[in-house]
Amino acid sequence: MIADEELISEVEWLLADDSWLARFPHQGATPSPRITCREFIEVCTDVRLDEEQAFEALCRIQQLQQQYEQAIGRAVDLRVTMLDFFTNAQRFQSPRVIEFATYKQQANRAARDDLTGLYNRRAILEALRREIARSHRAGTEFSVAMLDIDDFKRFNDDFGHAVGDQVLKAVTEVLTSSLRSADIPSRYGGEEFLLLMPETGTAAARQVTARLLETTRTLKILPQRPIRFSAGIATYPRHGHDIPGVLAAADRCLYQAKKTGKDRAVAPQEQRRTRPRIPLHLPLTLHRQPRASDVEQVVTVDLSQGGARFLGRLPLSPGSEIDLILCEPEGKKQYLLRSRVVWSRRLRRDAQAETGVSFSSDHSDVVQRILDSARN
Repeated sequence: MIADEELISEVEWLLADDSWLARFPHQGATPSPRITCREFIEVCTDVRLDEEQAFEALCRIQQLQQQYEQAIGRAVDLRVTMLDFFTNAQRFQSPRVIEFATYKQQANRAARDDLTGLYNRRAILEALRREIARSHRAGTEFSVAMLDIDDFKRFNDDFGHAVGDQVLKAVTEVLTSSLRSADIPSRYGGEEFLLLMPETGTAAARQVTARLLETTRTLKILPQRPIRFSAGIATYPRHGHDIPGVLAAADRCLYQAKKTGKDRAVAPQEQRRTRPRIPLHLPLTLHRQPRASDVEQVVTVDLSQGGARFLGRLPLSPGSEIDLILCEPEGKKQYLLRSRVVWSRRLRRDAQAETGVSFSSDHSDVVQRILDSARN
């Protein structure tokens, strides 16, 4: 794992005031909403665990710290307890103590592209992984834009690699000076850049990318050879449920931008619905698979023969399988609808989450009876 500056700063803050550990794990399954247990332990000690192991380790470290403080009658630094736990209780060989200023320098060098100074491919993929986890917890969405300089090979072939490097640096300057503070640009490879836009939908991502296109058109490194780029945009979870899915969607759009004339940005077209949604408020019982005992009462916003949209307490994981028990308006009959979560987001105006699902099998006859009963 490459720890970026935001992650390192969060760990520093947690280490400076470890009072949160006294409430762990009662306040939740992570030290902070911004990071996971695995990330916290890995930054502190260079010990690599999966999330379940890291959570259990922090629980045991909490108990050990309390024992030490009771034994010697004073506060014990969390880092001391962690190192003792991993070297003695767990007998790891790699726990380390390092000055965070030095660690930041090392992490920054490992995460940056030498030529442009932007995040490199490995670092942006780690940032994407963290952003998916954050978006899933908060029920928000984010977008990526895959940018590729048009006809870049001709710059190198006609004018040499030094000019090609100047072009890459010029585009980097546009990215770093024109983006919003939350956006994260990276050099994905060669003449390709990847832009991460947190908490940004497709429409807003289009606006950001259009501004970059417009600014790039003003670059004048070579009067006879303008700099242009093409871009493909995709949004999580609407266009992909994981990193490969989102990047594949953006890459397909980039190919479309190149194919249709270059110097433009393309996003996936929203499919027109062949089955119209009918506004309908019906109670549903939601069962998360495979734990049938995990039950929640939700209410539909609308219904179609292919899926439903409903309001519940928490966002659901896109791609997950759920069972919905749907009652007729009068409650005479119940129907089991096996479904897959397409998208889910937390509503900012209240404590609810809105979720869209598609039915995993053909329930059109059942849904039609429900719709007919509602109309009557």
